[in-house]
Amino acid sequence: MWCWGCDVRRAEGNLLLHYGFTRQRPPEGKTGSSVYTFQDQAGHNLILWGFGLFYGEFERGNLYLKRYEFKPRLTLASALPTSAYTQEQLPICHSPHTAEEGHLAIHLLTAALHWLGAYERWVMETLGVSYRQSCIRSWHKKSTIRAEEIAATWLELARKCEDLTFIAGG
Repeated sequence: MWCWGCDVRRAEGNLLLHYGFTRQRPPEGKTGSSVYTFQDQAGHNLILWGFGLFYGEFERGNLYLKRYEFKPRLTLASALPTSAYTQEQLPICHSPHTAEEGHLAIHLLTAALHWLGAYERWVMETLGVSYRQSCIRSWHKKSTIRAEEIAATWLELARKCEDLTFIAGG
């Protein structure tokens, strides 16, 4: 997620907006994270905040991933949280409890990871490896992934998620 913050702060212009996201800032006088929303032609939605991401498919369901915590959570809310500027304003999210919810979480997580891989591929094609390298160098933590491997790593993680099996109560 650090790299997406670099994309937002990019001196030549906000890369998320260039890609097709819309931005909604918190209301004046309120604190919180801007909301970046993207909807593809199939009706799948990705929402990014500084504190996490939300991926939803209108007919299937919605998944939330908190920043720094790789625990997919589902929400039953049908409305997208496009006016949530803090984590506390999100709809109630829960870990999958049943086999059906587990399969849904795996499906949504896999789809979100594929989307992230495609976005990173676009960044590389648009700005080249040197841009992502500069993002990684500016991070205060040491990265274990090279800039040219980011897109492929998201896609590999998606492929591994496709092979997961959910065991209810497990």
